[in-house]
Amino acid sequence: PRVTDADLFGVWGSGSSDVYAVGMEGTLLHFDGRRWRDRSAELPLSVGAARPPLTAISGRLGDDSEIAELWVVGNGVALHRTRGRFRQTPIGSRVLYGVTTTAAGEAWAVGSGGAVLRYEEGRWRPAGPEADLGRGRDLLTLFSRNGELWAGGRGGALLHRDPAGVWASLAVPA
Repeated sequence: PRVTDADLFGVWGSGSSDVYAVGMEGTLLHFDGRRWRDRSAELPLSVGAARPPLTAISGRLGDDSEIAELWVVGNGVALHRTRGRFRQTPIGSRVLYGVTTTAAGEAWAVGSGGAVLRYEEGRWRPAGPEADLGRGRDLLTLFSRNGELWAGGRGGALLHRDPAGVWASLAVPA
């Protein structure tokens, strides 16, 4: 049976029996290896049509190989789940499209106008490249690995942050 008709924008999982999906109207779904369940009620969001679209999800496994934390972002919302409970982390009215978890209590997010934010020490801070590097284009997706960040967006925007923290704009073939 169908769990939702909502458009879905982001998927993340720790394995084939632990997958999450997020989407329109504050939708959060979970797959346990056998069936999908709607977990939207766990999110600290308003009830009804005013729930914002959720655009991306990322997580991190703990030492016991269980999910230690999840991050969910969207239109004016960034949610962080630890110890089985989601809480809001203020981002103002920013629209975020991508998120990645890099370490315990640390995440990065990208969004409209080339926004790049880093969450550490309990709050989000602007942490992106110089304004002209992304040329103000929306950044839509984000990937991290071994201290590097990769962000992609509208109009062929492709940015890279090396482990030393240096950002570069990469040329994408036309």
